[in-house]
Amino acid sequence: MTNRRARWAAVAWAGACLGMGAVAQAAVINLGALRCDAYQKDILNASATAPAEDALNLVMWLYGFAVAKSGAHAIYTDGLQAFGNALDLECKTHPATSVLDAVLTVRPSSPNALDLSGVACGGYERRHADLEKTDPESAKTLMMWLFGFAVGKAGGHSVDSAAVGDFAQRLAAECTLHPDGKLYESLTAVKWPKLRQ
Repeated sequence: MTNRRARWAAVAWAGACLGMGAVAQAAVINLGALRCDAYQKDILNASATAPAEDALNLVMWLYGFAVAKSGAHAIYTDGLQAFGNALDLECKTHPATSVLDAVLTVRPSSPNALDLSGVACGGYERRHADLEKTDPESAKTLMMWLFGFAVGKAGGHSVDSAAVGDFAQRLAAECTLHPDGKLYESLTAVKWPKLRQ
C-alpha cells in the first residue's frame, strides 16, 4: 500500500470502520432501490471471498454524490470519516430506508474544503495523470469521488463502479478541450447518458 493510499485509508471510515468487504464488480447499484440494511449486510460486510472492489471507492462515490446533492461544489479533504460515520448511523437507525434517502440526510462538511470552481481543469488533469502513474489506487479513489459528484449533479442515483474508467476518459477529454476552464464546470459538462441513471 502506498503512502497516499495509506493516508486515505487512515482517515477513511470505509477502511477504518466495520471491516468493510466487497462490492460486486460489474453490478450497477440503484441507490433508490437498495435498503440500508441490505447495504450494510451485502456491501459493507460482504464476504471477502466474493469478487470485490475496494469498498473505500464505493464510499468515496457516495461521498461525492452527497456533496453534489447538498448543492456544494467542494471536496472536503478530511470529511470522509465524518460522512461515513453519519451514513452508518443513519442506516443503522433506519434500516428499511433506501440508501438514496439516507445519503440525502447526511450533510457533508469540513473546514478544509477545496472549491472545484477554483481548480483549473487542465491543471487537475495533469496532476491526475501523474497520480495514475505513481499511485493508481489513489487516482481511482479520487476519480470515484468525482464520478459520484458528477452523477449527483446530473440527477442520477445509480452507482456503476465498473464505468469509472469511461467516465475518467470523458472527463479527461473535457479538460483537454477546456484546460483553462474550471473542474466544476467540466464535471457538470461531461456528456454521458449513464450519469442520469
